[in-house]
Amino acid sequence: MRKLSIAILALLPTHSFAQATCAPRDAVVPMLQENYGERQQASGLDAAGNVAFELYANEASGTWTLIATTAAGVSCLIGSGNAFQLSDVPLPGQEG
Repeated sequence: MRKLSIAILALLPTHSFAQATCAPRDAVVPMLQENYGERQQASGLDAAGNVAFELYANEASGTWTLIATTAAGVSCLIGSGNAFQLSDVPLPGQEG
Protein backbone atom coordinates (compact mmCIF):
# COMPACT_ATOMS: atom_id res chain seq x y z
CA MET A 1 0.00 0.00 0.00
CA ARG A 2 2.85 2.42 0.89
CA LYS A 3 4.49 1.87 -2.52
CA LEU A 4 1.16 2.56 -4.24
CA SER A 5 0.73 5.86 -2.42
CA ILE A 6 4.29 6.93 -3.21
CA ALA A 7 3.57 6.04 -6.84
CA ILE A 8 0.45 8.21 -6.70
CA LEU A 9 2.55 11.00 -5.20
CA ALA A 10 4.93 10.63 -8.13
CA LEU A 11 2.04 11.32 -10.52
CA LEU A 12 1.28 14.67 -8.92
CA PRO A 13 2.82 17.77 -10.48
CA THR A 14 6.51 17.60 -9.67
CA HIS A 15 9.28 20.11 -9.18
CA SER A 16 13.02 19.55 -9.09
CA PHE A 17 14.41 19.37 -5.56
CA ALA A 18 17.53 17.22 -5.52
CA GLN A 19 15.84 14.73 -7.85
CA ALA A 20 13.16 14.03 -5.24
CA THR A 21 9.46 13.27 -5.61
CA CYS A 22 7.65 16.55 -4.98
CA ALA A 23 4.08 17.83 -4.80
CA PRO A 24 2.16 20.67 -3.13
CA ARG A 25 2.31 20.37 0.67
CA ASP A 26 -1.48 20.71 0.76
CA ALA A 27 -1.66 17.36 -1.09
CA VAL A 28 1.20 15.57 0.69
CA VAL A 29 0.23 16.09 4.35
CA PRO A 30 -3.37 14.81 4.01
CA MET A 31 -2.08 11.77 2.09
CA LEU A 32 0.34 10.93 4.92
CA GLN A 33 -2.43 11.33 7.49
CA GLU A 34 -5.14 9.44 5.59
CA ASN A 35 -3.08 6.61 4.07
CA TYR A 36 -0.62 5.95 6.89
CA GLY A 37 -2.09 7.58 9.98
CA GLU A 38 1.11 9.61 10.25
CA ARG A 39 1.13 12.89 12.11
CA GLN A 40 3.86 15.47 12.48
CA GLN A 41 6.36 14.46 15.15
CA ALA A 42 9.06 17.08 14.59
CA SER A 43 9.95 20.00 12.37
CA GLY A 44 12.77 22.45 11.82
CA LEU A 45 14.21 24.94 9.37
CA ASP A 46 17.44 24.68 7.42
CA ALA A 47 20.26 27.05 8.44
CA ALA A 48 19.13 29.70 5.94
CA GLY A 49 15.48 29.43 7.01
CA ASN A 50 14.37 28.65 3.45
CA VAL A 51 13.33 25.00 3.77
CA ALA A 52 11.18 23.40 6.46
CA PHE A 53 11.90 19.77 7.29
CA GLU A 54 9.02 17.79 8.79
CA LEU A 55 9.03 14.29 10.21
CA TYR A 56 5.67 12.49 10.13
CA ALA A 57 5.18 9.14 11.82
CA ASN A 58 2.63 6.64 13.02
CA GLU A 59 3.72 5.49 16.48
CA ALA A 60 1.49 2.39 16.35
CA SER A 61 2.61 1.02 12.97
CA GLY A 62 6.12 2.48 13.06
CA THR A 63 5.97 4.05 9.59
CA TRP A 64 7.68 7.41 9.11
CA THR A 65 8.16 9.97 6.33
CA LEU A 66 10.55 12.91 6.13
CA ILE A 67 9.61 15.79 3.82
CA ALA A 68 11.24 19.11 2.96
CA THR A 69 8.99 22.03 2.08
CA THR A 70 10.06 25.15 0.22
CA ALA A 71 8.70 28.63 0.86
CA ALA A 72 6.58 28.15 -2.29
CA GLY A 73 4.70 25.31 -0.55
CA VAL A 74 6.27 22.46 -2.52
CA SER A 75 7.06 19.38 -0.41
CA CYS A 76 9.60 16.78 -1.46
CA LEU A 77 9.97 13.26 -0.12
CA ILE A 78 13.38 12.93 1.53
CA GLY A 79 12.92 9.47 3.02
CA SER A 80 10.46 7.01 4.50
CA GLY A 81 10.60 3.75 6.37
CA ASN A 82 9.58 1.63 9.31
CA ALA A 83 10.48 1.07 12.97
CA PHE A 84 9.89 4.67 14.08
CA GLN A 85 10.54 5.25 17.78
CA LEU A 86 10.33 8.41 19.85
CA SER A 87 13.56 9.14 21.67
CA ASP A 88 13.67 10.01 25.34
CA VAL A 89 17.32 11.04 25.22
CA PRO A 90 17.65 14.52 26.75
CA LEU A 91 19.15 17.34 24.72
CA PRO A 92 22.69 18.39 25.63
CA GLY A 93 22.59 20.63 28.68
CA GLN A 94 19.20 19.27 29.76
CA GLU A 95 20.36 16.04 31.38
CA GLY A 96 18.81 14.96 34.65
